[in-house]
Parts: sequence; structure tokens; C-alpha cells
Amino acid sequence: ILATNPQAKDAEAVLMARGSSHLAAGQHEAALADYGKALELNPASEKARIGRASVFAALNDRANVLKEYDLAHAINGGSYDFYISRAQMAETWGETQSAIDNYQAALKIDPRRAWVARKSLKRLGIDSPSE
Repeated sequence: ILATNPQAKDAEAVLMARGSSHLAAGQHEAALADYGKALELNPASEKARIGRASVFAALNDRANVLKEYDLAHAINGGSYDFYISRAQMAETWGETQSAIDNYQAALKIDPRRAWVARKSLKRLGIDSPSE
């Protein structure tokens, strides 16, 4: 898709998948490049911003992690995936209350899909309502 038509509708999804693969392989610059290209195709891609935040987290670049989360939040006010990602990041940083707040926000947005939020809140000692 990228070789034949880099502007194709599916190009953003391909770039996101490839960026995720690069991140998993520790190829941070390549991951940032792919997420950046995805943002060129779709500047309102919350998922690309979250992906970039994950790369910066792997690089221990907290300032850019927070910047990317702020930009992602500005796109649509935060989705379930946004809050789960931000909660997990806060948890890795030892910011338990921030993690709890973000998991609870995810739970409010999509209670039926929020098993990750429920499981994480339980692990953090917080009872959450069931579906």
C-alpha cells in the first residue's frame, strides 16, 4: 500500500502497524517516523499521538510523552484507548492516583469494553462497578 499509493485510505493503518512493530523491535527513530507520517496523512489521529507517546516513553523522554498526550487529548477530549494508555504510563511512573483517575475515566467512556480498566483498578485496590 505504501509503495504503490502512500496517500491511500489504508496507508495510515499500515503506518500505525509498522510504527508499532518498530517500537516493539526497539527501532525508536523508525517508529517516530512512521507515526509522524501517519500524522501527516491524518493530523487528527489520536492513535498516532498515543503511539508517539509510547516511543518517547521507551526513550525516557517524559516531557515529550506528556506533550503527545496533551496533543492527543486536544483532538477529541480523550477516548477509551487514550485513557487506558495514559493510565498505564502513569502506573509505570509510580503515579498511582493519576493511573486510577485515568482508568476510571476509561471505565466511564466504555464500561462494556473496560475489562482492562476494571482489572487494573482492582490490582490498585479500587473496587469498580461491574457492567
